[in-house]
Amino acid sequence: MPAELVLLSPLLRRLFDHWRGLAREIDGMWTLPQPRMLDPVAIKWALGWISLIDVKGVPPDCEFRYAIDGTWQAERYGFDMTGKSLDAFPEPETRALIRESYLEVAAAAQPRAHLRDLTLDGRRRRYESLLLPFGEDGRVTRLAVALDFESHKKS
Repeated sequence: MPAELVLLSPLLRRLFDHWRGLAREIDGMWTLPQPRMLDPVAIKWALGWISLIDVKGVPPDCEFRYAIDGTWQAERYGFDMTGKSLDAFPEPETRALIRESYLEVAAAAQPRAHLRDLTLDGRRRRYESLLLPFGEDGRVTRLAVALDFESHKKS
């Protein structure tokens, strides 16, 4: 079972607990939840905060494509990445940081959490992020990424 993550956000903590409930132990080995196990009805309370990113390839040679960009994320950033490659993210420094985070999760097949303080288009963005891997046969094929722009206020 993956290690505990320190999460300030109740929303992200609840989502992480849900993801842990989807993980399975088979023959003493922890397995990733499969992408089809992510039921929108079961997490409707978090849908606007979640982006689903398809992972093609094997780290470090991965392509990341947004199957769905969370509506609250798109509103906060001012653009919608749905259907686009991470390469289309307009701010190069932030794109590099995001790619690094996605590669880390894809390579380790383990969830990660971060507190971020970034400047995008001259505007400060502070948030907590949770990156959850989904896949089959130990290979990550999808990431669920949730952002909470309020959790930093509690730090």
